[in-house]
Amino acid sequence: MIILITDAHIHSHNPRANDFRAMLQAIAASNHDVIFLGDILELWIAMPRYEDPHCQEFLAWCRREKERRRIVFIEGNHEFHVANLHRQSFSDSAVLSFRLGHSVFLHGDLIQCNLIGHRVLHRISKSRLGELIFRYAPWGPAIAHWAKNHFSSEARGIVSFIPEKTILDWAATILNDDCKHIFMGHFHLGGSWQLPGGRSCNIIPAWKLQGEIGLLDNENASLRIGNWREILGVSGAEP
Repeated sequence: MIILITDAHIHSHNPRANDFRAMLQAIAASNHDVIFLGDILELWIAMPRYEDPHCQEFLAWCRREKERRRIVFIEGNHEFHVANLHRQSFSDSAVLSFRLGHSVFLHGDLIQCNLIGHRVLHRISKSRLGELIFRYAPWGPAIAHWAKNHFSSEARGIVSFIPEKTILDWAATILNDDCKHIFMGHFHLGGSWQLPGGRSCNIIPAWKLQGEIGLLDNENASLRIGNWREILGVSGAEP
């Protein structure tokens, strides 16, 4: 089975950081693989002058657990150069999408193709040029925080909004006999569509809202959504 986690947006002042840490401990006691679908940390640029203790703690957990299970990390729109510069910390990592069997996993932010500014920023910031700017430019941190504030879902007024037609139109271009199922994050609210030919498109809800994760049997594309304590069989209420 595969655990799907997205949009936790953990940061130094997040009161749910300890809850996220407890979930990772529970996963470590399970037999499940894990796919992180992006935006796990609030802003993560994979270079020393940007990374805080939460980054290092998360990477250390991934390095330990990849020896026991598959750990896949897919970048979200709040993460930059993590998939490449920290790829040794994961079993697999990807900037855009990851394929496993008949399923494709992605964050989902680029589906809203009418957001030209976001696409341009994505291309530049995640390019080699973007890496050099973040790494060496004295104004790199200012650019990083401007980009986060300007292009976040909240700033663009699309937080917790699912553009169903846009998603399904995009899914129609992706799904075929080889790629039958899509799993993504980004939109915060969960959603699921059963499509012709036994195909499906699924949105995993944001962890930061109710601590929800997905539990996927990828052999038959059976997906269960619930609070991580329920899914992982951890007793006790949330702190």
